[in-house]
Amino acid sequence: MSIRTTALTGHETGTRALKVWFAVATVAAACAAASVAHADTIYTRPNDGSTARLSDPAATQETQNAYSFIKTRTSKGSSNMILGQHMGGPGEMNQTSVSFDMPTFRIDSATNGRHAYPRLIGARYDSNVGKDNYLLDAGLIDQINTRLIEVSNIYHPIVAITATPRNPWHQASGRDYFDGQGPLGQLAYANRATGPAKLFWDEIDTIADGLAKLKTADGKPIPVLFRPFAEFNTGDKYYGPNSNPQQNQTQHPQEFVALWREVANYYVNQRHLHNLIFTWEAWVWNRRHDEVAVLGPWFPAASSPTDKLWVDVVAGAFYFDPVDPRFSLDFTNDPVPNDEKVFYSLMNLAITNNKPFGAAQWSVNYTKPGEACVQGDNRNAQQFMTSVDNRHYVATPTTQHLSFVYYWADDNNGYCMSMNRQLHSTEFADDPRVASITGIDAINTESGRVVESKDGGTGGQIQQGLPLRTGDTVLNRQVKSVLSFDTSSSTLPVNAVLSDAPASVVLKKNLASDAMPTTLADLGIEAAAVLGASTSLALDDFNAIATMLPGRISDPKASYRGQVAYGQVPSANVNRAGRTQLRLAFKLATDGNGAGNQIDWVGQTTSGPELILSYTLPNANP
Repeated sequence: MSIRTTALTGHETGTRALKVWFAVATVAAACAAASVAHADTIYTRPNDGSTARLSDPAATQETQNAYSFIKTRTSKGSSNMILGQHMGGPGEMNQTSVSFDMPTFRIDSATNGRHAYPRLIGARYDSNVGKDNYLLDAGLIDQINTRLIEVSNIYHPIVAITATPRNPWHQASGRDYFDGQGPLGQLAYANRATGPAKLFWDEIDTIADGLAKLKTADGKPIPVLFRPFAEFNTGDKYYGPNSNPQQNQTQHPQEFVALWREVANYYVNQRHLHNLIFTWEAWVWNRRHDEVAVLGPWFPAASSPTDKLWVDVVAGAFYFDPVDPRFSLDFTNDPVPNDEKVFYSLMNLAITNNKPFGAAQWSVNYTKPGEACVQGDNRNAQQFMTSVDNRHYVATPTTQHLSFVYYWADDNNGYCMSMNRQLHSTEFADDPRVASITGIDAINTESGRVVESKDGGTGGQIQQGLPLRTGDTVLNRQVKSVLSFDTSSSTLPVNAVLSDAPASVVLKKNLASDAMPTTLADLGIEAAAVLGASTSLALDDFNAIATMLPGRISDPKASYRGQVAYGQVPSANVNRAGRTQLRLAFKLATDGNGAGNQIDWVGQTTSGPELILSYTLPNANP
């Protein structure tokens, strides 16, 4: 028997509780009569996207799993909105900035020793590099991929990519209109041999080459929330309606739809990319032109039961000012009359076509390049989440549930708009509706190094705290390190359900000159709830019984910055009843050369080494 309710509770002042579809007494009686225990309450509405299927029937299992996680957020009462963060693009590759560095976007939890990271991260392949230099470059794409792959291997987020060919009639215009360009029909694949169509499809191949290289450490394609033809309705893109009265060329929706279909089909069936989740996005706020207020004609809806939709997610770009009544969906004094029309047109497309919905671009403090940064407030993000759900979990929904928000930020505005730079970030990250990645600090007083005794095989000396050390001494005695993490309900919610993805222990070499010894084989990881007789660092931690984990600690020189190392900890080895303790040791105890081959370790941040994991919460009312 399926019981469906929508008993959600708001978190902000003035937020009203949502009504329950069925009387509580009726639900209780039905459950009692059936003698069935329901662990989760299911919050579903017709056409809410939770039953959607990927356009690509041959999508990899990992891609299906990622899509399932996205689309089922609408049927959850907790962990129902994925926290996302844009990390950069071509413009950040030549800078020593904070881009693509996950600790840059870390938010401290109110729980001591716990942190939140974005569960959705990504980049764009095409963008300005400097002033008036819009690039889609294979070399820069490779650099972007290198960074995304490292983040993916450690944190296991969902990855988002934005990529569109430059204007094939005038590539220096980037994605903008160029006076005198032609209609989109000229770009049909049948015309690929010459002219603008050749330039267009050559850059489609550049994008496809980049997407094909996004693979995990074991060679599996990384699932990608893929956003082509972004912001088509802004009135200035070569592939959308033109709002410039000085230019008489505009594009027609039927040609846009035809090109979208042809491009998607090409990626999947000719380039064999089976890791794509196609995301159709429209810019929502501040659209002043009637030609972009009604979005339906631009949506590649299926014209027959056998026709492919080639859209998996419907998305919007939402750039709010720090003080904006539209956080509560109040359009009463909206200076842009089309905003309400565009918003509900977009929502109608998601509902009508049974697609999950997300904010593929998001900001609570929109800041243009060069403008002074005005801090926003993440309570406004919570308010928008609640406002949307208040119109979704009703008898006749007018909105689709918000499955993710993807904070947009790059070096153009100094990462001013990133999620962790706003007020009340901790409150936002700790909101049980928000699905993020969790980092847990090692307990410094229970972590440290253990040096082998002179007689061999047992511990002879301990040193508490950082830096850790692994290797051997000049006396050919092995040095092991111990890391202790609190993974109990003191740190993680008691009802947290760990994801299937492995946890990761993340380290950084202590000094730039440090290097992995080449004579001691792999640096392995062992795990136990408690090493030795107690949780404290002790001599018996050296040879206490533990489970050898698959894999190894990576070599920092393999990191794109040459510093970070990590190892995988299967979720089954994370002890939810107390401590999770790890022991790091090279497979070979010593090379016997008396040279003291060692490497010292600290954490990526001053808080020390971390255990990175993901979890979701069951559907108790948030």
